[in-house]
Formats: sequence, structure tokens, C-alpha cells
Amino acid sequence: MGESFVKKRYITSLAAGALMAAMLPGAAMAQTEGDVGLTFALNPTCEFGQGSDMAPCEFDESGPIMTITFSNPQSVSGAFEGIAVLNGTYVGNQGDGTFESSGTAFFAGEVEGCGAGTVNFDYTSSGTINEDGSNSFDHDTYTIVPGGTLAVTGGYEQTAEETPNDDGTSNGFYTATYSCEAA
Repeated sequence: MGESFVKKRYITSLAAGALMAAMLPGAAMAQTEGDVGLTFALNPTCEFGQGSDMAPCEFDESGPIMTITFSNPQSVSGAFEGIAVLNGTYVGNQGDGTFESSGTAFFAGEVEGCGAGTVNFDYTSSGTINEDGSNSFDHDTYTIVPGGTLAVTGGYEQTAEETPNDDGTSNGFYTATYSCEAA
């Protein structure tokens, strides 16, 4: 009887401890995965900055390297539902046909299972410049960084090439892997 009581008390203590840990602020919930769709703007704007006018992208294609500083609004759907603005730099090397891009994105909307608020991302991509000027991505990744109002970690990564729309916008397809933090 004594040994059985000790085992039951030990198991009960483990269960209570796990429950308490799950209730503590900052305790992570289970990781979630879902699809995300991004619709990129018709015309990203370039040479942005606080107090400056947004202007259409202009760059010199005569040299082997082109650098574009851009801001591109996005409509986001799926596991992340809302709007985002991607600000960054695109560097294309026409000599070897490659590109790299990096920047930040600010998202406002709803994250499935986490609630509504804002999320900040670091953005990186790289790949190949196609003959028609479009890009084929080796990777295209949004990683959540601190600073938003939602306690969420993770990010999303491109799973299929962008497809153009008739209105000049394009759609990107991503898989989100993220965790919500307990309130």
C-alpha cells in the first residue's frame, strides 16, 4: 500500500507540474503548421524612408549588378490573415544570373490559434534571375522576430514559385510553422 501511494502521488505531482508549467506566462503551446498565401503589390515602391515620397522602382540595368531598395505591401491569407509591408533590398547579379534579397516585414492581422495583433519578421531570399526577368527562388523565408504585439515564434517559407495575376500582382505560396505563447 505504501509503494502504490508513493507512485500515485509521484504521477499526480508530475501531472500537476506539467499543468502549472503550461499555465505560466511565456510557456509555449504546441507548434502549429498551416498554409499562407501572399499577394504581392502590382508595383513595389522604391527609395523609401521616413518623410520621403514613395516612388516607382528605377534602376540601371546596364551594369552587372543592380540594387533596388523597395517597399511592397502584401495581402496575407491562411494561417496568417491580414496585411503586411515588406521593406528590403534586392541585389541582382546579371553577370551570373543570381539574386539575393533581405529586409523586414511588418504584419497586422490574425494568426490562427494565437489571436489578433502585429508580428515582425526578418526576410531573406536568394535564387536565379530567369531570362524573362522573373526570379526562381532557392529560398524565400520570413522569420518572426521580437517587437510585435502577438507572442508568437516561428515563421513561413515559400513552397512553390510565385504565379502572376492578370492585374500585375503575383501570388506566393508558403508553409507557416509557428508556436503561440500562452497568455
